[in-house]
Amino acid sequence: MRREITSTTTAILQPIGSAGRTSGPLYAINWFNTRWAWLYTLYNVLAARLLLKSGGRPVLKANHRKTIDGPASAERQVLLIVQYPSGDSFLDLLQNRMFQVVSLLRMLAVKDFSFVFHRRYDDDVPFESQERPLAGDKAYAVHHFRSPEPLRIELQRIRELAEDRPISVFFVGEKTASVAIEKNGEPPQVMPFETHKSVIFESDRHEMLETFLCAPAYQAFSARLGVSYIATFDRVL
Repeated sequence: MRREITSTTTAILQPIGSAGRTSGPLYAINWFNTRWAWLYTLYNVLAARLLLKSGGRPVLKANHRKTIDGPASAERQVLLIVQYPSGDSFLDLLQNRMFQVVSLLRMLAVKDFSFVFHRRYDDDVPFESQERPLAGDKAYAVHHFRSPEPLRIELQRIRELAEDRPISVFFVGEKTASVAIEKNGEPPQVMPFETHKSVIFESDRHEMLETFLCAPAYQAFSARLGVSYIATFDRVL
């Protein structure tokens, strides 16, 4: 799926792997650090109306609280998940001239930017995982990882580990499409990403999440994965 964004720039939305897709609901996983948090906040305010007009909507925004496990290189300050009705709606937004201007603020405000589209697996597994309204008294944690096993199998294992614990799953997703930018006829440059598979947990307190994620059983599970990163987050949206 290609779209001319300017006279010299083309955006390419391409499926990842045989199961990748660009149709249907897509979830943009933004995982990044900020240079100037206030400037990124300004960008959010200006971009929100344009996002909603395109059919997109924010699912979750959260700030890093505490790393539980994983390499320092995988850590980021901010997690933002945005749902788009389809790949076309995302490209429509990129093509919007006002959004292109506003996006200059984002490029100045952030660094170590990781971006990829996920397919959401919530409807495919017997595990509660529907986003709920912001509750100030809730705690969140993210586990993103790479592994050769199908995500369904890993989720079944997570479900077994979380059984009888005060833990629920807020979001489950796996990479399904990447974005590449082609400028002046040069080879397309794919936007890098860290979040190949993502599971976001919710609980009443961070202590409950830490107890669950630091338990020997969950640590043994994560140790069998490839690259694995676990952290608690404070939800702000």
